[in-house]
Amino acid sequence: MYQNATHLLLRKTPYYLIAWMMVLLISSCLIVMVCFYPFHPVLLYRGIVVFEDQEYYVKIYSREETVGKLNHKEVRINGQNYPLAYIKIKEALTLQNDGNVYHEVYLKTKLEKDLCIENNKVEVRFSLPKTSLFQETIKKIKRVIYEGINKE
Repeated sequence: MYQNATHLLLRKTPYYLIAWMMVLLISSCLIVMVCFYPFHPVLLYRGIVVFEDQEYYVKIYSREETVGKLNHKEVRINGQNYPLAYIKIKEALTLQNDGNVYHEVYLKTKLEKDLCIENNKVEVRFSLPKTSLFQETIKKIKRVIYEGINKE
């Protein structure tokens, strides 16, 4: 039954084949690790400080899909965290010819004195809950399938 066992054990495998197998093994392990590594996605906006109703607000334009993700207790403006008091969302507008619908979003927060200048440009970041690249890919595939079914 095992007549060729010594022949199978003593044969020599080419080095390039072993090298390619090792490269494939290491790269597949790296891909799996990257796909399942958790991270916090960030929504990044450019906004301006406006003065309305005797208060300072940060005004941003957000796509209709991401307006629902802005309900956080903390916002990062120009690299510093601020508690978010409330968000005021105005009516939908179309800013460009690409058909995307945007909303004017007013963020009420305690701004420092150096930021309280009307028409001051600021960088606004919202941290979203932890996710992984694999989960985000599955969500996008589901969204594409859902949109394809609804178009018919």
